[in-house]
Amino acid sequence: MKAYRFFVFAFLFSIIFHHAAIAQADTLSYPQVDKAYVFSYFSDTKSLFLSPVKWQKKDWIIFSSAIAASALVSTQDVNVYRFFNRNKNATTESISKYGLEPWGSGLYSMGSMGLLFIGGKIFQDKKAEGASLNATKSFLLSSLLVTIAKQLVHRHRPYQVAMDTLQGSSFSQYFMDGPQFKGSYFKYTSFPSGHTTAIFAVASSIAYSYRDKPWVSLLAYSVAGLTGISRIHDDKHWASDVVMGAALGWAVGRFVSKHNEWKISPAVGFNQMGVRIQIE
Repeated sequence: MKAYRFFVFAFLFSIIFHHAAIAQADTLSYPQVDKAYVFSYFSDTKSLFLSPVKWQKKDWIIFSSAIAASALVSTQDVNVYRFFNRNKNATTESISKYGLEPWGSGLYSMGSMGLLFIGGKIFQDKKAEGASLNATKSFLLSSLLVTIAKQLVHRHRPYQVAMDTLQGSSFSQYFMDGPQFKGSYFKYTSFPSGHTTAIFAVASSIAYSYRDKPWVSLLAYSVAGLTGISRIHDDKHWASDVVMGAALGWAVGRFVSKHNEWKISPAVGFNQMGVRIQIE
């Protein structure tokens, strides 16, 4: 039954995005599966980690706003936790488990990107191919980045705090161990939400590729947002974990897509003719 759900979700999602690209003629060049694409994982990872050095005022404002938003939401983490625990039931748990969580884990999202890529190959749709490759790279790079962040913070998950409370500890959303390399290395990894980061990276990448289709962005971000909410519902993350994960995923997806899209246009001048390539 799980395999059936996977193919239904992934097939429908990929078909929707494929049709968004049909009959579009543009001058953009997209990545392909070749040696350059494989090596771009290394160059893009380097560029991603060094990007703060080149940030402008706008970038720092966005970064600071994400931190501030997460900090502000953290003051309501316990209230949000209690709200979901009061209102969850068998139906919402089933929806979260089978309809939403797999998008963040990669089961549905990467399956959809695989089908989108195959559809692009069959219908010779370079945009669909490139969008799927950029989204896949965004998923993987965001997962690497969020893993590092988790190990630096080591925040306790809601269900872990609840278990500790039964043993006499106070209930608080601010239990964080900080960087360490001992018993809790893989145990306390609540901040930021990895599922949310990954699916927002995919959504951001897809939304950028199809930025001329607002409904695609709406659909992609709706799926990503609901996936993030499911992590709060399941007691796996605090609301502030999800907010930061969404911001981080959005940034990575947009960075990868902009970094791997080239605009090709003819360059004609006095006694010369050629092609101008502009990195978007």
